[in-house]
Amino acid sequence: MIDRKVLAAAQARNILTADQAQRLTALAQEMAQAEGAPCDREPVRLVTGFSDIFVTIGLFMFLSSVSYIAALALTPLIAFLILAGAAWLLAEMFTLRQRQALPSIVLVNIFALSILIAATQLIGAASGEDSGADLRSLFDAFTALHRLLLGYGDGVSPVDIASIAIATLAIAMHYARFEVPVSIAMGGLYFAALILGSLDWAFPGLVQHYARWFMLAAGLALFTLAMRFDLSDPERQTRRADIAFWLHVYAAPLIVGPLVNPFLKGAGFPLFANPLSMIFFVVILAGVALVIDRRAILVVSLLYLGVMIGSLSLMFGLLMVPIALFILGGLVLFMSAFWVPMRNALLRQLPESLVKRLPPPMG
Repeated sequence: MIDRKVLAAAQARNILTADQAQRLTALAQEMAQAEGAPCDREPVRLVTGFSDIFVTIGLFMFLSSVSYIAALALTPLIAFLILAGAAWLLAEMFTLRQRQALPSIVLVNIFALSILIAATQLIGAASGEDSGADLRSLFDAFTALHRLLLGYGDGVSPVDIASIAIATLAIAMHYARFEVPVSIAMGGLYFAALILGSLDWAFPGLVQHYARWFMLAAGLALFTLAMRFDLSDPERQTRRADIAFWLHVYAAPLIVGPLVNPFLKGAGFPLFANPLSMIFFVVILAGVALVIDRRAILVVSLLYLGVMIGSLSLMFGLLMVPIALFILGGLVLFMSAFWVPMRNALLRQLPESLVKRLPPPMG
């Protein structure tokens, strides 16, 4: 396959028209299929080379030392503001100039969590509350967001809500500057936490009682947004395809969790209560993945299912673990081997008006 960055640069320099770039891509796909090479429309821009791993190791060592020294010499608020500033400045080099994927993902996460903690410190100090932030606060902030989305929060204060709002705005500013694809999914997750936190503060106990359905609604909202990006770029030649990929990754556990996780709070019964419903759910999930040509949502969902089955097997017998892994692994291998013919056969059953907006069939 021809690198889509090269195609985009060729169009920007008037070397190729949009129609010529599309036809060239189609030709590359046909030649790849003729030679028996797999044609993947879902490239993961995570590690573009070993340089990404090398830089990421350096980032963790440098930023951890910066935060530690700043925490010793200054207040936690100043320390986390320095950490956020350092993450932003480093993104100027490794994201804006060198466009390295893994360092960019790490930097935007550290930036967002640092802003969240700093905002909590600042607003808490102004209102007379002491959050007691320390070097573990990055992990604590991530855990707090996760617990809030799952309805495990022990009550949300106005300080938490304001801090999440500031962090959401900071992610939006980061994306406006650096355009890291994962930022859209991150911002959506923070925005969902903001809405849930506001509801929990306005109506105590509401989010915990209906946590399962609030989580499902958040996942469906992210999935809908992902489909908007996907449908706007069926050939997946622009950044919109990368944004859609991460939205699918973030949406999958939020959709699958409420339906299969028996440990979640909230009204309703998980599908694990009925094995037949679980099988039907996996079939529906595989069908959706085939139609939209996204393996990410299926893989994340199957991993989540595997974790849930493993958790239950610890309670009801270890024999379920190898059986579950055998079934899930066999399903993944089968769909990997027959993805193209299965998808082509499924697309033939759908309305032509819908098929035209989806990635075209292969072969």
